[in-house]
Amino acid sequence: MINVALGFDEKFAQHACVTIYSALKNSKHPLNFYLLHSKLQLKTRNKIESLIKRYNSFVNWIEVSDLDIFSGYLSVATYYRLILANCCDVDRIIYLDSDILVCEDLAELFDTDMGDSPVAAVSDFTVNGLLNKFVRLDLGGRRILPSDYFFGNLKFTPEQMKNYFNAGVLLFDLRKLRDMDFCTKALDMLKNKRFAFMDQDCLNLFFIDNYCKLPIKYNFMLVENSKDVGALNDDAEYNEFKSGSKLPVLVHYTCKPWQLNIPSCFYARLYFMYKLHTPWKFTFDFKGARKQFFNCKFGRKTRYLKIFGKDIIKPVYGD
Repeated sequence: MINVALGFDEKFAQHACVTIYSALKNSKHPLNFYLLHSKLQLKTRNKIESLIKRYNSFVNWIEVSDLDIFSGYLSVATYYRLILANCCDVDRIIYLDSDILVCEDLAELFDTDMGDSPVAAVSDFTVNGLLNKFVRLDLGGRRILPSDYFFGNLKFTPEQMKNYFNAGVLLFDLRKLRDMDFCTKALDMLKNKRFAFMDQDCLNLFFIDNYCKLPIKYNFMLVENSKDVGALNDDAEYNEFKSGSKLPVLVHYTCKPWQLNIPSCFYARLYFMYKLHTPWKFTFDFKGARKQFFNCKFGRKTRYLKIFGKDIIKPVYGD
């Protein structure tokens, strides 16, 4: 049986359900879901549970008390992947973000030979693409250049940055995480230090030199700027995936189709095709769409204005 974990809140439940349905639809084996949440409505749980049981699969609901950790603009649910070893009574599990679409059977990923590594992941070329850009990362009110942050604050070397991985899709050996008391150490780190990419930075600090590197097909990240693929080893495969001529196993919607800012119409249509088979088939993210039509901020240190996705006033970020 394949163990799969997701962590989400009420706001993201509809998107998590698309992820769950796509995994069920493309699986040749029963799936055993561990769904971490905080105070999901009973009707939301019933909708998701009925869908899972329809495919002869299993669900374990794990309610998490609010973690007292700074999460910035993200939901605290993003940290749930860090506590899987303490919450899930299995030895191996696939963690998926709730903006993932599963296009193939997860069995091959689940059976990956990880060697002695406690985690398997895909390198994040999008973060490496930031290193030469004059943008500033938010550290909870303080802004810093990406190169200063990764090389100065986190002390990563340029060689290590080439291995920096994305945390949207992870294969965990939970036995090894328990042996190293990872959950306690990771949460302590997050309580005492501010990170730009939250738990993803934390995971990389632990495992950047000791993880099993997965091919891009297991975490195909949709990005707005195709120039970012310069950090990839195989641009040809990326372009095949981007065009839709070849499907990856897992699509990661770093650009959200429900917010109308996805760069590929093919993957937007694919997402909504799957959504039509979930209990949320007729819902629409009005707030997300509104931001794509009109989005602005005018503050003492930050200002920008976008209309229909175009920069009317180019973003300016103060120190």
